[in-house]
Amino acid sequence: MAAYCVLTYPTLEHWLTTAHLDSNEARASESAILRAAESTSTRLTIVVQTTDRDARPNPWDPSPSSSSSSSSSGPPSSPSPTRFFLRLERALAHVYSIATDSFAQRDLVLAQVDVVLEQLRRQPVCIPSSSATMTVIHWQAKDDSVDTPVNENGEHKGKGKETNPANHTHSGADHHHHHHDPHMKSLYPVVALGGTFDHLHSGHKILLTMAASITSRKLIVGVTDDALLKTKKFREWLEPLPLRIRNVENFIALIRPEIECACVPLQDVYGPTATDPEIEALVVSDETRAGGQAINTLRASRSLSILRIFCIALVAESSNNPSRVPSSTNLPAEACTTTKGDDDDNEAEEEDEGEEEEVEGKVVVSPATKMGSTGIREWLSKRRQEEQRTGA
Repeated sequence: MAAYCVLTYPTLEHWLTTAHLDSNEARASESAILRAAESTSTRLTIVVQTTDRDARPNPWDPSPSSSSSSSSSGPPSSPSPTRFFLRLERALAHVYSIATDSFAQRDLVLAQVDVVLEQLRRQPVCIPSSSATMTVIHWQAKDDSVDTPVNENGEHKGKGKETNPANHTHSGADHHHHHHDPHMKSLYPVVALGGTFDHLHSGHKILLTMAASITSRKLIVGVTDDALLKTKKFREWLEPLPLRIRNVENFIALIRPEIECACVPLQDVYGPTATDPEIEALVVSDETRAGGQAINTLRASRSLSILRIFCIALVAESSNNPSRVPSSTNLPAEACTTTKGDDDDNEAEEEDEGEEEEVEGKVVVSPATKMGSTGIREWLSKRRQEEQRTGA
Protein backbone atom coordinates (compact mmCIF):
# COMPACT_ATOMS: atom_id res chain seq x y z
CA MET A 1 0.00 0.00 0.00
CA ALA A 2 1.26 3.48 -0.85
CA ALA A 3 2.03 5.93 1.95
CA TYR A 4 2.04 9.71 2.19
CA CYS A 5 3.95 12.21 4.29
CA VAL A 6 2.69 15.81 4.40
CA LEU A 7 5.17 18.47 5.51
CA THR A 8 3.60 21.88 6.11
CA TYR A 9 5.77 24.98 6.43
CA PRO A 10 4.86 28.64 7.04
CA THR A 11 6.40 29.73 3.72
CA LEU A 12 8.25 28.28 0.77
CA GLU A 13 11.26 30.34 1.82
CA HIS A 14 11.13 28.71 5.25
CA TRP A 15 11.36 25.22 3.75
CA LEU A 16 14.08 26.15 1.26
CA THR A 17 16.21 27.66 4.01
CA THR A 18 15.74 25.08 6.76
CA ALA A 19 15.08 21.68 5.13
CA HIS A 20 18.74 20.62 5.23
CA LEU A 21 19.76 22.16 8.57
CA ASP A 22 20.68 20.17 11.66
CA SER A 23 17.82 21.46 13.81
CA ASN A 24 14.95 20.10 15.86
CA GLU A 25 12.57 21.19 13.12
CA ALA A 26 14.48 19.30 10.43
CA ARG A 27 14.68 16.24 12.67
CA ALA A 28 10.90 16.33 13.16
CA SER A 29 10.42 16.28 9.38
CA GLU A 30 12.96 13.48 9.00
CA SER A 31 11.20 11.45 11.68
CA ALA A 32 7.86 11.83 9.89
CA ILE A 33 9.38 10.83 6.54
CA LEU A 34 11.05 7.76 8.04
CA ARG A 35 7.88 6.60 9.77
CA ALA A 36 5.90 7.03 6.56
CA ALA A 37 8.57 5.12 4.60
CA GLU A 38 8.47 2.30 7.12
CA SER A 39 4.72 1.91 6.56
CA THR A 40 5.10 0.95 2.89
CA SER A 41 7.27 -1.24 0.69
CA THR A 42 6.14 0.17 -2.66
CA ARG A 43 5.67 3.95 -2.89
CA LEU A 44 5.99 7.01 -0.69
CA THR A 45 4.69 10.42 -1.76
CA ILE A 46 6.06 13.35 0.23
CA VAL A 47 3.92 16.48 -0.09
CA VAL A 48 5.48 19.83 0.81
CA GLN A 49 2.86 22.51 1.35
CA THR A 50 2.86 26.01 2.78
CA THR A 51 0.27 27.82 4.84
CA ASP A 52 0.92 31.21 3.22
CA ARG A 53 -0.34 30.30 -0.25
CA ASP A 54 -3.15 32.88 0.00
CA ALA A 55 -1.02 35.54 1.70
CA ARG A 56 1.52 36.19 -1.07
CA PRO A 57 1.89 35.50 -4.79
CA ASN A 58 2.80 31.95 -5.75
CA PRO A 59 6.13 31.95 -7.64
CA TRP A 60 4.52 29.67 -10.23
CA ASP A 61 1.29 31.59 -10.75
CA PRO A 62 0.93 32.56 -14.42
CA SER A 63 1.40 36.29 -14.88
CA PRO A 64 2.78 38.67 -17.52
CA SER A 65 6.00 38.93 -15.52
CA SER A 66 6.56 35.16 -15.55
CA SER A 67 8.14 35.21 -18.98
CA SER A 68 9.74 38.63 -18.85
CA SER A 69 12.98 39.81 -17.35
CA SER A 70 13.04 40.65 -13.67
CA SER A 71 13.13 44.30 -12.79
CA SER A 72 16.42 45.60 -11.44
CA SER A 73 14.70 48.31 -9.38
CA GLY A 74 14.02 46.03 -6.43
CA PRO A 75 13.12 42.54 -5.25
CA PRO A 76 10.14 40.84 -6.91
CA SER A 77 6.81 40.54 -5.11
CA SER A 78 7.29 36.77 -4.86
CA PRO A 79 10.40 34.54 -4.91
CA SER A 80 11.78 33.81 -8.36
CA PRO A 81 12.20 30.09 -9.21
CA THR A 82 15.38 30.77 -11.19
CA ARG A 83 16.86 32.64 -8.22
CA PHE A 84 16.17 30.00 -5.58
CA PHE A 85 17.16 27.23 -8.03
CA LEU A 86 20.12 25.95 -6.00
CA ARG A 87 18.31 25.99 -2.68
CA LEU A 88 15.39 24.12 -4.21
CA GLU A 89 17.76 21.45 -5.51
CA ARG A 90 19.40 21.11 -2.11
CA ALA A 91 16.07 20.88 -0.27
CA LEU A 92 14.72 18.29 -2.71
CA ALA A 93 17.91 16.22 -2.56
CA HIS A 94 17.80 16.20 1.24
CA VAL A 95 14.17 15.07 1.41
CA TYR A 96 14.61 12.44 -1.31
CA SER A 97 17.73 11.05 0.36
CA ILE A 98 15.98 10.45 3.69
CA ALA A 99 13.28 8.28 2.12
CA THR A 100 15.53 6.62 -0.46
CA ASP A 101 18.09 5.63 2.17
CA SER A 102 15.32 4.16 4.32
CA PHE A 103 14.13 1.96 1.47
CA ALA A 104 17.70 1.00 0.51
CA GLN A 105 18.45 -0.16 4.05
CA ARG A 106 15.48 -2.55 3.72
CA ASP A 107 16.68 -3.68 0.28
CA LEU A 108 13.58 -2.15 -1.32
CA VAL A 109 15.48 -0.87 -4.33
CA LEU A 110 12.42 -0.61 -6.57
CA ALA A 111 10.31 1.31 -4.06
CA GLN A 112 9.32 4.70 -5.48
CA VAL A 113 9.67 8.09 -3.78
CA ASP A 114 7.93 11.19 -5.13
CA VAL A 115 8.33 14.68 -3.66
CA VAL A 116 5.53 17.04 -4.66
CA LEU A 117 5.52 20.78 -3.97
CA GLU A 118 1.91 21.92 -3.83
CA GLN A 119 2.88 25.46 -4.82
CA LEU A 120 4.60 24.13 -7.94
CA ARG A 121 1.70 21.78 -8.64
CA ARG A 122 -0.76 24.66 -8.02
CA GLN A 123 -3.44 22.25 -6.83
CA PRO A 124 -3.79 19.99 -3.80
CA VAL A 125 -2.62 16.39 -3.89
CA CYS A 126 -5.51 13.96 -3.49
CA ILE A 127 -4.60 11.54 -0.71
CA PRO A 128 -6.75 8.38 -0.50
CA SER A 129 -8.39 8.03 2.90
CA SER A 130 -7.17 4.44 3.12
CA SER A 131 -3.51 5.41 2.75
CA ALA A 132 -1.08 5.54 5.63
CA THR A 133 -0.38 9.24 6.13
CA MET A 134 2.11 11.00 8.40
CA THR A 135 1.85 14.78 8.74
CA VAL A 136 3.96 17.39 10.52
CA ILE A 137 3.29 21.12 10.74
CA HIS A 138 6.03 23.67 11.36
CA TRP A 139 4.90 26.89 12.98
CA GLN A 140 7.11 29.93 12.61
CA ALA A 141 8.04 31.44 15.95
CA LYS A 142 7.70 35.18 16.52
CA ASP A 143 11.48 35.54 16.56
CA ASP A 144 11.71 33.51 13.31
CA SER A 145 13.55 30.77 15.19
CA VAL A 146 13.51 27.42 13.41
CA ASP A 147 14.98 25.41 16.27
CA THR A 148 11.74 24.80 18.17
CA PRO A 149 11.49 22.06 20.81
CA VAL A 150 10.17 18.61 19.97
CA ASN A 151 9.09 15.76 22.21
CA GLU A 152 10.32 12.17 22.13
CA ASN A 153 7.97 11.39 19.23
CA GLY A 154 9.43 14.13 17.05
CA GLU A 155 6.36 16.33 17.59
CA HIS A 156 6.75 20.06 18.10
CA LYS A 157 5.73 21.30 21.53
CA GLY A 158 3.77 24.53 21.22
CA LYS A 159 5.22 25.69 17.90
CA GLY A 160 4.01 22.75 15.85
CA LYS A 161 2.65 19.23 16.02
CA GLU A 162 1.73 16.27 13.89
CA THR A 163 -1.90 16.83 13.00
CA ASN A 164 -4.21 17.62 10.11
CA PRO A 165 -2.62 20.50 8.14
CA ALA A 166 -5.93 21.41 6.52
CA ASN A 167 -7.10 22.96 9.79
CA HIS A 168 -4.32 25.55 10.01
CA THR A 169 -3.32 28.73 8.22
CA HIS A 170 -0.29 30.84 9.00
CA SER A 171 1.97 33.20 7.12
CA GLY A 172 5.57 34.14 7.67
CA ALA A 173 7.82 36.93 6.52
CA ASP A 174 10.27 36.48 3.70
CA HIS A 175 13.54 38.03 4.87
CA HIS A 176 15.76 36.81 2.03
CA HIS A 177 16.40 39.17 -0.88
CA HIS A 178 18.69 38.28 -3.75
CA HIS A 179 20.78 40.26 -6.16
CA HIS A 180 19.10 40.36 -9.54
CA ASP A 181 20.46 39.65 -12.99
CA PRO A 182 18.29 41.86 -15.23
CA HIS A 183 18.74 39.40 -18.11
CA MET A 184 17.51 36.34 -16.23
CA LYS A 185 13.83 35.52 -16.38
CA SER A 186 11.79 34.25 -13.47
CA LEU A 187 10.41 31.45 -15.65
CA TYR A 188 11.18 30.32 -19.20
CA PRO A 189 8.32 29.40 -21.57
CA VAL A 190 10.15 26.42 -23.08
CA VAL A 191 12.85 24.44 -21.25
CA ALA A 192 14.68 21.31 -22.38
CA LEU A 193 16.65 18.50 -20.76
CA GLY A 194 17.70 15.00 -21.73
CA GLY A 195 18.64 11.64 -20.28
CA THR A 196 18.10 7.90 -20.37
CA PHE A 197 15.62 7.89 -17.45
CA ASP A 198 15.95 4.15 -16.96
CA HIS A 199 14.18 2.88 -13.82
CA LEU A 200 13.17 6.43 -12.90
CA HIS A 201 14.82 7.15 -9.55
CA SER A 202 15.33 10.05 -7.17
CA GLY A 203 18.18 11.60 -9.14
CA HIS A 204 16.01 11.69 -12.27
CA LYS A 205 13.11 13.13 -10.31
CA ILE A 206 15.24 15.93 -8.89
CA LEU A 207 16.45 16.78 -12.40
CA LEU A 208 12.90 16.74 -13.80
CA THR A 209 11.52 18.77 -10.90
CA MET A 210 14.22 21.40 -11.29
CA ALA A 211 13.47 21.69 -15.01
CA ALA A 212 9.73 21.88 -14.39
CA SER A 213 10.28 24.54 -11.72
CA ILE A 214 11.67 27.06 -14.22
CA THR A 215 9.17 26.26 -17.00
CA SER A 216 6.02 28.31 -17.56
CA ARG A 217 4.56 26.53 -20.59
CA LYS A 218 6.40 23.55 -22.08
CA LEU A 219 9.05 21.07 -20.97
CA ILE A 220 10.84 19.13 -23.71
CA VAL A 221 12.41 15.92 -22.39
CA GLY A 222 14.78 14.04 -24.66
CA VAL A 223 14.80 10.35 -23.77
CA THR A 224 17.70 8.32 -25.17
CA ASP A 225 16.60 5.86 -27.82
CA ASP A 226 17.23 2.15 -27.27
CA ALA A 227 19.62 2.07 -30.24
CA LEU A 228 22.09 4.32 -28.38
CA LEU A 229 22.17 2.16 -25.25
CA LYS A 230 23.78 -1.00 -26.61
CA THR A 231 26.92 -0.55 -24.51
CA LYS A 232 25.15 0.13 -21.21
CA LYS A 233 26.08 -2.14 -18.32
CA PHE A 234 23.45 -4.80 -17.54
CA ARG A 235 21.70 -3.77 -20.74
CA GLU A 236 19.31 -6.72 -20.53
CA TRP A 237 17.62 -4.98 -17.60
CA LEU A 238 17.10 -1.67 -19.38
CA GLU A 239 13.49 -0.58 -19.57
CA PRO A 240 12.14 -0.15 -23.13
CA LEU A 241 11.84 3.38 -24.52
CA PRO A 242 8.00 3.57 -24.35
CA LEU A 243 8.05 2.68 -20.64
CA ARG A 244 10.79 5.20 -19.87
CA ILE A 245 8.85 7.91 -21.69
CA ARG A 246 5.61 7.01 -19.90
CA ASN A 247 7.32 7.16 -16.50
CA VAL A 248 8.66 10.64 -17.24
CA GLU A 249 5.27 11.86 -18.46
CA ASN A 250 3.50 10.46 -15.40
CA PHE A 251 5.95 12.13 -13.04
CA ILE A 252 5.64 15.54 -14.70
CA ALA A 253 1.84 15.16 -14.63
CA LEU A 254 2.12 14.58 -10.88
CA ILE A 255 4.37 17.51 -9.98
CA ARG A 256 3.36 20.13 -12.61
CA PRO A 257 0.17 19.06 -14.43
CA GLU A 258 -0.47 22.47 -16.01
CA ILE A 259 2.58 22.47 -18.31
CA GLU A 260 2.97 20.55 -21.54
CA CYS A 261 5.46 17.69 -21.34
CA ALA A 262 6.84 16.70 -24.74
CA CYS A 263 8.99 13.56 -24.55
CA VAL A 264 10.99 12.86 -27.70
CA PRO A 265 13.37 9.96 -28.47
CA LEU A 266 16.99 11.12 -28.66
CA GLN A 267 18.94 9.84 -31.65
CA ASP A 268 21.98 12.01 -30.84
CA VAL A 269 23.24 14.28 -28.07
CA TYR A 270 21.47 17.36 -29.46
CA GLY A 271 17.88 16.33 -30.09
CA PRO A 272 15.41 19.22 -30.51
CA THR A 273 17.87 21.73 -29.04
CA ALA A 274 19.75 21.73 -32.36
CA THR A 275 16.82 23.14 -34.31
CA ASP A 276 14.01 24.40 -32.05
CA PRO A 277 14.08 28.23 -31.84
CA GLU A 278 11.50 28.27 -29.01
CA ILE A 279 13.77 26.61 -26.45
CA GLU A 280 15.29 29.22 -24.14
CA ALA A 281 16.80 27.24 -21.27
CA LEU A 282 18.52 23.90 -20.76
CA VAL A 283 18.88 21.93 -17.52
CA VAL A 284 21.95 19.70 -17.22
CA SER A 285 23.91 17.90 -14.52
CA ASP A 286 27.60 18.37 -13.74
CA GLU A 287 28.39 15.37 -15.93
CA THR A 288 26.52 16.73 -18.96
CA ARG A 289 27.60 20.37 -18.66
CA ALA A 290 30.01 19.94 -21.61
CA GLY A 291 27.11 18.67 -23.72
CA GLY A 292 25.19 21.84 -22.92
CA GLN A 293 28.09 23.96 -24.06
CA ALA A 294 28.31 21.93 -27.29
CA ILE A 295 24.61 22.54 -27.89
CA ASN A 296 25.11 26.29 -27.57
CA THR A 297 28.07 26.18 -29.95
CA LEU A 298 25.92 24.40 -32.52
CA ARG A 299 23.00 26.79 -32.02
CA ALA A 300 25.29 29.79 -32.47
CA SER A 301 26.58 28.35 -35.75
CA ARG A 302 22.96 28.10 -36.91
CA SER A 303 22.04 31.62 -35.78
CA LEU A 304 19.77 30.28 -33.03
CA SER A 305 19.56 31.93 -29.62
CA ILE A 306 22.01 30.79 -26.94
CA LEU A 307 20.33 28.76 -24.21
CA ARG A 308 20.50 29.75 -20.56
CA ILE A 309 22.05 26.70 -18.90
CA PHE A 310 21.07 25.64 -15.39
CA CYS A 311 23.28 22.95 -13.89
CA ILE A 312 22.36 20.74 -10.96
CA ALA A 313 25.17 19.12 -9.04
CA LEU A 314 24.44 15.41 -9.16
CA VAL A 315 27.64 13.43 -8.63
CA ALA A 316 28.51 10.58 -10.98
CA GLU A 317 28.39 7.00 -9.75
CA SER A 318 31.42 6.04 -7.69
CA SER A 319 33.72 3.43 -9.17
CA ASN A 320 34.16 1.95 -5.69
CA ASN A 321 30.45 1.44 -5.10
CA PRO A 322 28.41 2.00 -8.26
CA SER A 323 25.04 1.43 -6.63
CA ARG A 324 25.36 4.06 -3.88
CA VAL A 325 26.07 7.60 -5.01
CA PRO A 326 25.55 11.07 -3.53
CA SER A 327 22.42 12.75 -4.83
CA SER A 328 23.49 16.36 -4.43
CA THR A 329 26.66 18.28 -3.72
CA ASN A 330 26.94 21.31 -1.49
CA LEU A 331 28.79 23.55 -3.95
CA PRO A 332 28.82 27.33 -4.36
CA ALA A 333 26.51 28.83 -6.96
CA GLU A 334 29.20 29.46 -9.55
CA ALA A 335 30.09 25.75 -9.58
CA CYS A 336 26.52 24.62 -10.16
CA THR A 337 25.11 27.01 -12.72
CA THR A 338 26.36 29.11 -15.58
CA THR A 339 24.40 32.03 -14.16
CA LYS A 340 26.05 33.75 -11.21
CA GLY A 341 23.53 35.12 -8.81
CA ASP A 342 20.89 32.49 -9.59
CA ASP A 343 20.77 31.79 -5.88
CA ASP A 344 22.89 34.35 -4.08
CA ASP A 345 22.12 33.05 -0.62
CA ASN A 346 25.45 32.96 1.16
CA GLU A 347 23.80 33.08 4.56
CA ALA A 348 22.04 29.77 3.92
CA GLU A 349 25.31 28.22 2.77
CA GLU A 350 27.11 29.36 5.91
CA GLU A 351 24.34 28.08 8.16
CA ASP A 352 24.65 24.55 6.79
CA GLU A 353 26.17 22.74 9.73
CA GLY A 354 25.08 19.26 8.73
CA GLU A 355 27.55 16.40 8.73
CA GLU A 356 29.62 16.44 5.55
CA GLU A 357 31.96 14.03 3.84
CA GLU A 358 34.37 14.18 0.93
CA VAL A 359 33.40 12.21 -2.18
CA GLU A 360 35.75 12.30 -5.15
CA GLY A 361 36.88 15.81 -4.26
CA LYS A 362 33.36 17.18 -3.76
CA VAL A 363 31.59 17.96 -0.52
CA VAL A 364 28.22 16.29 -0.07
CA VAL A 365 25.75 16.46 2.76
CA SER A 366 25.49 13.05 4.39
CA PRO A 367 23.48 10.88 3.92
CA ALA A 368 22.40 12.30 0.55
CA THR A 369 22.67 9.04 -1.35
CA LYS A 370 20.64 7.47 -4.10
CA MET A 371 20.52 4.32 -6.18
CA GLY A 372 21.55 5.06 -9.76
CA SER A 373 20.15 3.34 -12.85
CA THR A 374 23.25 1.18 -13.29
CA GLY A 375 23.07 0.15 -9.65
CA ILE A 376 19.40 -0.75 -9.99
CA ARG A 377 20.09 -2.92 -13.04
CA GLU A 378 23.01 -4.56 -11.24
CA TRP A 379 20.76 -5.24 -8.24
CA LEU A 380 18.13 -6.81 -10.52
CA SER A 381 20.78 -8.97 -12.17
CA LYS A 382 22.17 -10.19 -8.85
CA ARG A 383 18.69 -10.88 -7.53
CA ARG A 384 17.91 -13.02 -10.58
CA GLN A 385 21.20 -14.91 -10.13
CA GLU A 386 20.37 -15.54 -6.48
CA GLU A 387 16.88 -16.77 -7.38
CA GLN A 388 18.34 -19.16 -9.93
CA ARG A 389 20.94 -20.38 -7.44
CA THR A 390 18.39 -21.06 -4.71
CA GLY A 391 15.63 -22.21 -7.04
CA ALA A 392 13.29 -19.53 -5.70
